[in-house]
Amino acid sequence: MKRFVFIICICTSVLYADEFTLATYNVQNLFDAIHDGTEYGEFLPSEIWTESLCDKNIASIASVIKRLDADILLLQEVENISVLERMRDTFLADMGYDYIFCPKGKSATNVGVLSRIPLSYVRVHAFYREDFPYLRPVVEFSFSHGSEKFFVFAVHLKSKLGGEEKTAPAREFQLRLVAGRVRELMLKADANIIVAGDFNEREDKVEAFLDSLSGYDFLSGWELFSVDDGSYFYNGRWEKIDSFFISGTLFDGNGYDAISMTRITSGLLIDGKPLKRDYHSGEGFSDHLPLVLRISCD
Repeated sequence: MKRFVFIICICTSVLYADEFTLATYNVQNLFDAIHDGTEYGEFLPSEIWTESLCDKNIASIASVIKRLDADILLLQEVENISVLERMRDTFLADMGYDYIFCPKGKSATNVGVLSRIPLSYVRVHAFYREDFPYLRPVVEFSFSHGSEKFFVFAVHLKSKLGGEEKTAPAREFQLRLVAGRVRELMLKADANIIVAGDFNEREDKVEAFLDSLSGYDFLSGWELFSVDDGSYFYNGRWEKIDSFFISGTLFDGNGYDAISMTRITSGLLIDGKPLKRDYHSGEGFSDHLPLVLRISCD
C-alpha cells in the first residue's frame, strides 16, 4: 500500500478503460478514538466514545463508499490519515484504494483522498488569515487516464457558522488560490480541471467566482446535467453546496468528457432528508448526500 505525505511524485504507466468515476462525499465528522489535540470534545476517548463505537461509525461510511464504487473519492470532514487507513484496511480492503492522502493541519476535520488510479503528484495549499486562522487546506492532485492528464482540486470551504456575510471573505480567499492555480495550469495547455467538494456556498456563486477570477469557463455538475434538489438539507430546503465544477475541456465533445453527475439517495434518506449519522450508535450515514461524476472518452 502507498501512503502520501504532503508532496509525492509517482511515475506510473497503466492502461485503463476509457471511463472512470469520481465521487465527493462529506462524511460528517469521521473521527478516531485517539487524543490528537485537534478533535472536537465529543470525540475524545471516553466511556462514551470508544474504539468499538468509532468502528461502527467508520463502517457506516464504508458501506456507502462500497455502493459508490468510485475510482477516486474526495471525502470531507475526515480527522486524519489514520482514520482513512483504518477505514480502507478494515472495511474496504477489496476495493483497490492503494493511493490515499489526508493533509495534517490545525483543523479538526480535513479533506481525504482515496484512489485506485495512481496519482502523479499531490500538493497541499494551506491558508492563513488573521481573522480566519483555521481554514482547511485545498488538496491539488493530478493523474493520467488514457492519453490525457487531469487536475483535481479537493476542497472544503469555510462554513457559514458565524454568519454568511461575515464568513464569505474566507470562502472567497480559498477560491482565489484555486482560481490562480487554474490560470497557471491553463497557460501551459488546455488542461482538464475539476474542482470538487463541499463549498458551503450556492453553486451559481461559486461558478461565477471561479469563472471571473480564473478567466476560464466552468460549469457545475448540477447545471450541466440538470440534477434536481440538492445534497444538503437545511432549514427546510435543499442546498447544492456539494458539487463538481468542470472545466470547458471536459464538455467540448473532444476526447474525455463528463457524461453524468448522479446524486446518490438510495438508502440514504429518511423522511426525504439525508439520514444523519448518530455518533453514539453508529446508525445512519451523513447529513450530506454523495455525488458521483462519470467521465468517458468516446
